[in-house]
Amino acid sequence: MSPTATIDGSLRQAAGLLQRCSDSPRLDAEVLLAKVLSRPRSALVAHADAPLDAAAAKQFRHLIDERRRGVPVAYLTGTREFWSLPLNVTPAVLVPRPETEDLVELVLERLRPDAPVRVLDLGTGSGAIALALASERPLASITAVDLSAAALGVAAAGSRERRVALRFVVRARGRRALRRHRRESPVCRRGRSRARGAEIRAGAGAVPG
Repeated sequence: MSPTATIDGSLRQAAGLLQRCSDSPRLDAEVLLAKVLSRPRSALVAHADAPLDAAAAKQFRHLIDERRRGVPVAYLTGTREFWSLPLNVTPAVLVPRPETEDLVELVLERLRPDAPVRVLDLGTGSGAIALALASERPLASITAVDLSAAALGVAAAGSRERRVALRFVVRARGRRALRRHRRESPVCRRGRSRARGAEIRAGAGAVPG
């Protein structure tokens, strides 16, 4: 990627470098270059013949090298879309899987929009499930629990940026929160009610990639 390279030429070269380490090399290259240029991916197409300056080319090459080493794109950009929400993602959390949106849909089917229900998200990680539920059920009281303070920091930052009110509990306090939650509210899990009521307990399953 020389200083006089065009956007399209840089993308084609980067996609070639990613062929062996990514199932979507062109997409990865576009997302990373869009991050470098602070532009939407559509702008890369509209300005395909525009030159890429030396500083941008250097930063882009660094990101491509990191991706070739197996670093997930979400860690390189710091974001991952989930439930149409741009989530904060760092190595402190796992990258939310698209299939986890199926769990959100299942939970939403059991949470009435007009009911002030209580929800406990165990192992919240990036806060993907908690934030998605909060965006759809503003009356719900949602507690996000994780053993990692760093992970809760990521989720809390996402909560502030999305202007979504969540309660966060970390480490040993999470065990006390769970015991109190069990005493105060009924629990539904995996779609089968274990008691009468509308509370859902969900864990945020995710893997890097």
